[in-house]
Amino acid sequence: MKKIVLLLVLVAVIMVPSAFAQVRLDMGFLVPYKLGAVIGAVDDSGDSTNEDIDVLSNFVFLVPELGVSYQFDAGPLKMGLGLRGYSLILETLLWPYAYAEMEVSRFVFNANVGGLGFLFFGLWNSVETGDIVIPDISVSFKLGETFRIGVGSMFFLSSSLDTDNLLYTIYLAGRFRFLF
Repeated sequence: MKKIVLLLVLVAVIMVPSAFAQVRLDMGFLVPYKLGAVIGAVDDSGDSTNEDIDVLSNFVFLVPELGVSYQFDAGPLKMGLGLRGYSLILETLLWPYAYAEMEVSRFVFNANVGGLGFLFFGLWNSVETGDIVIPDISVSFKLGETFRIGVGSMFFLSSSLDTDNLLYTIYLAGRFRFLF
């Protein structure tokens, strides 16, 4: 009898949030403004120095973006789990991610983190795992109900990287968001 009650409670815990969840589709593009690395080094005098390497100073290009997630509302905060990816036309990369988002008037604040597993398809097809974690923070302005334009920053963290080094990108973004 205890097993049946436990099973019913477990089913209710799983089903109740599902009844209030929505499938969310984010489509858009990023324009990387700055892509680089901050490299910590020690000079001849023993002082720590930082070099900022900017590899996009002469290039501007669009990176198509796609996100599919299962979104839950928790009051003013929206949270979700799903897949996020970018395409460079010949190669596409997807990874799992979780996000939290809050709307304040027409501004949307988003923080998400993903990584640890990656799906590549295109010229090279592979499923990879690794200790790469990708935190991303952004702020957008809503233009209408579905389109947002904003700015964000993405970091690439790994335990295999030296803690004095930081890979990052700062980007401009335009996204459409649809709820089903």
